[in-house]
Amino acid sequence: MTAFQRAYRLTVGTIEIDALLGVGLSALHIAFAVERDVKRNPNGCEIAIWNLSRSSQQALAQLANVPVRLEAGYVGDVGVIFQGDLRSARSRREGTNVVTRVSGGDGEVKIRTARINRTFAAGTPIGTVIGDLGKALGVGEGNLRQFLGARLANGSRSLSRSLTLRGSVFDELEHVTRSCGLEWSIQDSALQLRAAGAPVGDRQGPLLRPDAGLIGEVEVETVAKAEPGFPAGSAKVSGVSLLRGDLIPGVPFRVESQAFTGNLVATSTVHNGDSHSTDSWIIEWTGRPYK
Repeated sequence: MTAFQRAYRLTVGTIEIDALLGVGLSALHIAFAVERDVKRNPNGCEIAIWNLSRSSQQALAQLANVPVRLEAGYVGDVGVIFQGDLRSARSRREGTNVVTRVSGGDGEVKIRTARINRTFAAGTPIGTVIGDLGKALGVGEGNLRQFLGARLANGSRSLSRSLTLRGSVFDELEHVTRSCGLEWSIQDSALQLRAAGAPVGDRQGPLLRPDAGLIGEVEVETVAKAEPGFPAGSAKVSGVSLLRGDLIPGVPFRVESQAFTGNLVATSTVHNGDSHSTDSWIIEWTGRPYK
């Protein structure tokens, strides 16, 4: 894979923009930053497009409550790096160019509006409660069925007394999962459940090393004070690699470098791309070692 084999596809509602970037870089100029992590707050995406046709500018400006999907990578290896809801799409002149800026949030509409009002009897498996909350959230199922199937099969904890959930699904799901030592987030408009500090079990990220996408050396630090995803005393590993779609928060991957060799679960990623810059088509990632 070289810098001259990059490709992307942006879809906003029914409007599609795509390109295979060649040596001349004559395709439409696009730049993006996709920030994702394992926290419950929605992931975000900011996209800029230069000199889009006037008809496309007008069509984008009229859209509301539609999906945004951004795929990027290299020829033969293009993956989804963001899938969520449109926040805004506005065009304005900046110097000699007209720049259209598209903003998106992952599962943002459902997180803001999903409500629940239900009582669960004593003896109800906790997995059943989480399953109903996950469905009530209204996003994609993600790994919900697989994760809860394993939990229920291995003997899920049960409610010692009745439980009434009333109000925001977002808040109730956070409360219930945290009490069970679980973490959740929304990735690509689908629910992701996992044990705290552990990777999801249904996806596998890449192997990164100097001859396989890793750029420069990784950094390793010991966390002095606990922070989301990192207990005090744990190791935090961060680095940069070529852009790809199979490295996202919650997914396990492996790094082999001089400073660190081992398995990691991704805790945050930033996909940065600029179709007209030879230095920007990368992922800045952070991960936590796991066994």
